[in-house]
Amino acid sequence: MELSHVDTKCKISSYSGRHMLCDALKVGSNVVVIVARNESDTFENSAPIVTEIALQICNVCPETVTIVGTEPVESMVPLVSEIQRLRAVYNPRKLLGCVELNCVRANTVLADFLRVPPEGVRVPVVGGATASTMVPVLSSAVHPGTMTQEQASFDNRT
Repeated sequence: MELSHVDTKCKISSYSGRHMLCDALKVGSNVVVIVARNESDTFENSAPIVTEIALQICNVCPETVTIVGTEPVESMVPLVSEIQRLRAVYNPRKLLGCVELNCVRANTVLADFLRVPPEGVRVPVVGGATASTMVPVLSSAVHPGTMTQEQASFDNRT
């Protein structure tokens, strides 16, 4: 589900569940995005899942760029870096945290609405990282389409 919001035309393979982890991680993978979601995005719930995935990345494709998008990102990135350090594969240039997902989602939704390519749409998002605290600012969006003032000032909290 998360990968369906990527706002470019790159080739993406999506895998879900522990039983698909070996299929998901392949030797020679260029980028691995960890977007593990569960009922509550707390460290206690996310850490075991991210740990298992990070260990497998170290074993199967240690040279890949790893992007962590699992909440809380500010705790999951250091966790992955420590796992990589213990496995002697840590490269600070190949480990990233991703908080851009809300912007990517907003870009994709607006591009679909305007029927334009998503690469040409940029929607600023303010607020927090959760659905209840983030606000896409459509009136400040950069895009090749046309929106009425009413559409641009739509309040998504109603």
